[in-house]
Amino acid sequence: MALGGVGAAAKAMGGRMRTIMMAVLLAVFAAAPMNAAAEDVVTGRNVTEVRAGPSSFEALPYRRWEERNADGAFSFEELYRDDASVLLYDASRKVRLQIDLGGAGVLYGEDAGALRPLYAVTSARAARSARNVTRVSVPTGVFRMTGPDAWIEQGFEGGAFRFAEQRRDGDSVYLVDPSRNVRLQIDLRRKAVFYADDGAPRMRRLYEITSFDAVD
Repeated sequence: MALGGVGAAAKAMGGRMRTIMMAVLLAVFAAAPMNAAAEDVVTGRNVTEVRAGPSSFEALPYRRWEERNADGAFSFEELYRDDASVLLYDASRKVRLQIDLGGAGVLYGEDAGALRPLYAVTSARAARSARNVTRVSVPTGVFRMTGPDAWIEQGFEGGAFRFAEQRRDGDSVYLVDPSRNVRLQIDLRRKAVFYADDGAPRMRRLYEITSFDAVD
């Protein structure tokens, strides 16, 4: 083959490779979820973790929040949310907090007194984890909370089983049905529900987790 022919073939090959690479990149971007950017936007409606001053605040199931700092842990009831803030109340101390993500920071008030600035917010996240999960979907149905420490498994074709929540850790929620001596582990890290009973006390994989939702 003449040298000119070799050069033309190499040039054509390079053009085809660039076309293939561009097609691959376009396919990757097209496959990305359209709502990825929206999920990163933290608002008062979806915030679950806040750091402010010496404290961390975490949303827990059933409209509960926990503040942790060097003085210990404090529990709050969530009264309401709007686009920019969350209002909390500790009835035992008659303390109100407003977590304002619009720039005012954490505001503090006692009894019916006016709210005043307490801390600046340094970070906020809309994170979903085993600490705040309330609903888990599996191929055959759904597990969801029905009250504090209470869960129900509902099948798409009917049937329901009730469970009591024993505990949570960073990865899992642990449930028990004493009437059937059944134990479940909802493991979000491994994306599976594990099952054990008296006949087979060792946990074994029961369902794959298809999706899950956290606190409102």
